Parts: sequence; structure tokens; C-alpha cells
Amino acid sequence: MIDEVRLLSADEARDIVAVLDALRSAWLVRDGQTRAFATLGRAAYLDLCGGRRTVEEYRRLAADQNAHLTAGFGGLLERVRAKVEDETGNPALLTEDWALPGFHIFTGDGLQSAGAGGAHFDLQFRDLIGRAATPPKEILSFTVALELPHAGSGLRVWPIRPLQLVGTSKTRDGDEQLSQYLVRKPSVYVPYAVGNLYLQREPILHCIWNGTPIESSDRRITLQGHGLELGGELVLYW
Repeated sequence: MIDEVRLLSADEARDIVAVLDALRSAWLVRDGQTRAFATLGRAAYLDLCGGRRTVEEYRRLAADQNAHLTAGFGGLLERVRAKVEDETGNPALLTEDWALPGFHIFTGDGLQSAGAGGAHFDLQFRDLIGRAATPPKEILSFTVALELPHAGSGLRVWPIRPLQLVGTSKTRDGDEQLSQYLVRKPSVYVPYAVGNLYLQREPILHCIWNGTPIESSDRRITLQGHGLELGGELVLYW
């Protein structure tokens, strides 16, 4: 369900985190006063979906953050692009119109909240290209693990595709909530390792998983992004 590929050494990952920490003033705090969840970079699921903004507003917001990402992490983004291209066998390019792949930064209480977040599919592309548009032939998501909690972190994954949750006759009883359905469905834990790239080649149901105990000094820092096949090329964005 998820491919794991070595991308960076542990030292390279630490160097990237050091640059990210130096850019802390550019981080976007995403959880108000708690300040335990931030991003460097805009993300469609946070800055567009659910009617938050129009695509044009999302693009304008992305431009400023894209400048930080290009200046500080252009080499990393190119390595990710080249690796995705190599792994999929399809030409890949970094978006020029949307938000570039960016960073999730969870600390302390933010790790607790992230681990308690609901299972979901990565379907942000529908708000970018329009829900009535024909879905692209290839849809993918990727993560590069850069710093992880002491007790570990990764993904919990269910082998369920979006169409399997349309209707109730073949998937779950009519009165059954999704959370109840997932309890009885087998899942797989995909543990992350620092420096590795994790490639999800199609939308599957997943959520963040963190080990216990979570310490106040723990951080979970990842580079995140998605890819869409458009015009015969994979466009990488966030």
C-alpha cells in the first residue's frame, strides 16, 4: 500500500531540520494559542478545502511561503521530485501554480492531537481541479520523515479506497459510524524512519499514529506533498 524508499542520511535530515528551525519566524501556527502544530508552506487541506478560500486566494497565499521553501529547501525538493519520478516511472515536476510540498511540525501536545485525528483520504485535488472534473489517472501522496518522537511515529493504514465507502450495502451497516466500522476492519501500522520517503500511490484511508509515552520535547517533522497526473506529467504540490 505504501512504498518506503531511502532518500536522506540521518545527518542530512538533521541539517534540514536545522535550516527549518532557523526559519521559525516564517512558520504558520495552525492551532491558535496552543502553538503545537505549525507548517512551513501552505496546504490545500488547511488553506482551501471546506470552503475556506477560493483557489485564487490559496495561490496568492502560497506564493510567499513558496519563496521560503525554494530558497531554503530547493535542493531537497529537487531530490524528492527526482525520486518520485524514478519510483513512478513518470515525468514529475514541482508545481508553479499551487503550494509547493511543505513541512508539518508537531510538538508536545500537538503530537497528541495529531494522533487522535480522524482517518481520512487525501482528496484535496478535488478542490483544486473541480469536483466535476474527471479524476487524474495517477494520484499520489508522499512524506519524508525528518524528526520523530522517541517512542516512534508513522501511519495507521486501512486497505480501503474512497469508492468502498460510498453507500452502505457492500461496506457497512446503515447505522454504523465510520469510527465503529474501522474498529472491526484490520489495519496496518507503517513505522517511519528518519530520512525515508513514503509514497502512497493511490488514496487509501489513513491517520497519523504516534507511540507512547509522548514527551514534551518530542517533535514530529515531515515534508508533505501530493502528486497529480496532469497533461502526462506528475505535478507535485501540497
